[in-house]
Amino acid sequence: MQSEKFILNRVKDCSKKSYIREHRIIRGNKYIHSGKNVVIAQYSRIVCIDSMGGEKYKPNLVIGDNARIGLNFTAFSSGNLIIEENALIASNVLITDMNHGMIPEHPLGYALQPYLVKDVHIGKNVWIGQNVVILPGVTIGDWAIIGAGSIVNRDVPSYCIVAGNPARIVKQYNKIEKEWKKVF
Repeated sequence: MQSEKFILNRVKDCSKKSYIREHRIIRGNKYIHSGKNVVIAQYSRIVCIDSMGGEKYKPNLVIGDNARIGLNFTAFSSGNLIIEENALIASNVLITDMNHGMIPEHPLGYALQPYLVKDVHIGKNVWIGQNVVILPGVTIGDWAIIGAGSIVNRDVPSYCIVAGNPARIVKQYNKIEKEWKKVF
C-alpha cells in the first residue's frame, strides 16, 4: 500500500519535514531543491527537463521554506524557476519557465523545436490564487497576491494585487495607511 505522504528526500537538498502527497509526478529530481516544511498536495506534477531535440538546458527549480501548494499543481522548468519562502499557492496552478519554439519556418513542428526558456521568480510571502497560470520570464515581487483565474505574462511589483487575463494591477498596499488601495 502506498503511503499518503511522499517525503521529498529524493529531491536534492530537501528537508525530511517536507512532503508531496500521493498521485504525483516528479521528474528531474536532481534539479529540484526544496526547503523545510514544504507541503505539496495530491495530483501535482513537477518536471525538470534538461534536454530536448539535441538541445541542453540547465533546470533549477527551487521551492523555499514553508511553501504550501494546493492540489493539481504543475511546474515545468528548463531554466531557473524560483519560489521563495512562505509561498501560498492554491489548486490548479501552472508555473513554467519554458515554452515550445514558435518559428513557422523551422524544419521541425512547434512540438519538436528547441524550448524558449525565460527564468521565473516568485518572491517571498506571495499568495497565488486558484487556476492561475504564470508564464515564462515573470518576476513576482514579495507580498504580492495573484487573483484566481489570472494569467500572468508580465512582472508583478511587490505589495500589489493583480487579476485578470492578462493580469493587471488592481490594488496596491499602502504601508502608511496600512490598507490595500484600488489602482485605476
